[in-house]
Amino acid sequence: MDSGESLVADVPPGAAALVDATAGRAAAAFFGAASYARRKRSLHPDGAAFEAFLSIDPPRPIGARLLDRPDESRCVVRLSRAVGLPERVRDILGLAIRVLDAGGRTRQDLLFSTVAGDGRLGRHVLAPAGSFAEQPLSTILPYRTAGARVTLLARGAGPPPAAVRTLESAAEAFAAGELRFVVLVTDGRHVTGFGHLCGGPRLPAEESEALRFNPYHAEADLQPTGLLNAARRRAYAASQRRRAGRPRRAGRFQ
Repeated sequence: MDSGESLVADVPPGAAALVDATAGRAAAAFFGAASYARRKRSLHPDGAAFEAFLSIDPPRPIGARLLDRPDESRCVVRLSRAVGLPERVRDILGLAIRVLDAGGRTRQDLLFSTVAGDGRLGRHVLAPAGSFAEQPLSTILPYRTAGARVTLLARGAGPPPAAVRTLESAAEAFAAGELRFVVLVTDGRHVTGFGHLCGGPRLPAEESEALRFNPYHAEADLQPTGLLNAARRRAYAASQRRRAGRPRRAGRFQ
């Protein structure tokens, strides 16, 4: 599979480029050092990865090809815990989606984390959760499409929250098709359902560990935007380069 590295988008010129070159470099140094010291991901170290399908059935166009056309795309998905706390302790939960094109190459990475709510403020506030079906997950920061500035959300559906409280129970339910995620988009006024994500076979642990997600693996009409997003680009790349202090191994879905 294609690594997707050629798809890493540039930060637009202006204030965002300045943030990328200053705060972005500082963030890169910090997360690179954290990843090297931890010998694994600096954030979301514990996770499980799967083959999956993203089905899109848009009620209206928003200016992004991925979300504007009825379609079903192959994906790679990783469920994770952000801090790696003991599972009896609530943690920020993560859902990473890599959408693949017809040739199996990276088309778009979408990264969600649990938030306080899906309202105007809540969807931008990280919050620990006790289950993958308990709280909404959000991209936190906005995306720019050809026609709007949007935030993407996801909600776990299917089993009751208590049934997918641990990472392993959520992994089993997702692989079995019991735990699904509804994908939603908000432009700041309305939250609209655009499709759903269904799980498939679980990937071997070494393939899961080899995955490198980055929100800047993005199509031209669905890209991270804003100053805070600009600070993330180098941080992801640095963390991934320094992980385990050695070159990464090739994987099918990198």
